[in-house]
Amino acid sequence: VCILAIAIFGGFDRAISQAESFARSSEAVTFTGRTQIWEAALREWSKYPIFGYGPNIFGDEHRIAIGMNFAFHAHNQYLQTLAENGLIGALALFSIIILALIASAREANKGRLTTLSIVLFFLVDFISEAPLRLSNGLVKTSFLLTLTGLVYIFSESKDRTDQPKNSI
Repeated sequence: VCILAIAIFGGFDRAISQAESFARSSEAVTFTGRTQIWEAALREWSKYPIFGYGPNIFGDEHRIAIGMNFAFHAHNQYLQTLAENGLIGALALFSIIILALIASAREANKGRLTTLSIVLFFLVDFISEAPLRLSNGLVKTSFLLTLTGLVYIFSESKDRTDQPKNSI
């Protein structure tokens, strides 16, 4: 419908031209600056590999020091965890991910794919966002959504029988 509307109203050539200029721009090449932010996160992790930079990474002072006032987090949960919490935090994150995958695989074997789809959603979302980061001590909606999803995954994977319990 959008392509048809553009063609009908004559903006098709202009839209193609804008798409081509964006494709040639540095924003497209760097994913709107995310590769620079990812490089900064990896640089900080290389300085503090075991425990990471700490919770103030991408805070006001850190952003000024690295010259990236626009970078409030790493735009990647895996790199955010690595830079902020080091190998210890990354191991914890990957442990949770592995446990969630195991739990969701058990449910998938029973024909219930909801938990598996939630885990896969988070794994993909973690590539471009950092929902597990608390900002200024505030809990964000994305953090609550992730936490709710994890609670659901682990509660659904408990061993249970499908038979009703006897009531007295």
